Amino acid sequence: MSIKPILLLSLLSIISHIDAIAQFVTINANNCIIINCIDMPAEAITNVTKGNAATGEICNEGISVKSATVYYRFQVAKSDGYYSSANTSSKTMSWSYAVGYTTPHSGPYPADINMGYIEGTFTNIEPNKTTMKGAPIVNEGNTKYGCNAYWEGSEDNKETGVGKWRLPNKRELMLMWIFKVQLEHIEGFNKFAANTYWSSSERDDNGLQFGHCISFSNGISPALAKTQLYRIRCIREMP
Repeated sequence: MSIKPILLLSLLSIISHIDAIAQFVTINANNCIIINCIDMPAEAITNVTKGNAATGEICNEGISVKSATVYYRFQVAKSDGYYSSANTSSKTMSWSYAVGYTTPHSGPYPADINMGYIEGTFTNIEPNKTTMKGAPIVNEGNTKYGCNAYWEGSEDNKETGVGKWRLPNKRELMLMWIFKVQLEHIEGFNKFAANTYWSSSERDDNGLQFGHCISFSNGISPALAKTQLYRIRCIREMP
């Protein structure tokens, strides 16, 4: 799969009307670092099913169309996520572990009229080799993976603990790239690595499965084989 440059003109059009970027990167009273999209054009807003592990999957623009729920703010994790709750030394992982799926995966997936999906159930499939159709995470074991393992404050925190974070979709990851400099100037925010980061958005190319990524060293936005190992920066939806 050839690497394609990020659509800079489209991204710039999202923020071309902005007079003060600072209003879009804020810190709330609980010290949460937030990207606020409420005053951005509609192209920057994401419709999501809250708690869905793989929002965005294979839609052309990397967004979910499964729900009428709209949120305008999301919290950005202060640090890169780790491979699993049992291995916090590794910062790179395949797409399936980045989202939080175990391998093999079994469980239901929802209907999606826009994508032409009827609801169904996966049985012992490999997430890196299958379009996951927005299937929720099914993980009954003690070891959590990727964004499903990430936490801030404490592991059992009701707001920011384990299981409260997810992988950003392509559009959300693009916004994180746009505001990279502003985010990295916030005290306590660990800089992005000069590395490629996974989004949850998928691409099915004639049966071959790819995940959308962004390189935080140069802004290149490729769709790469899900088996490759890259970093993650998790997010959490805000009311």
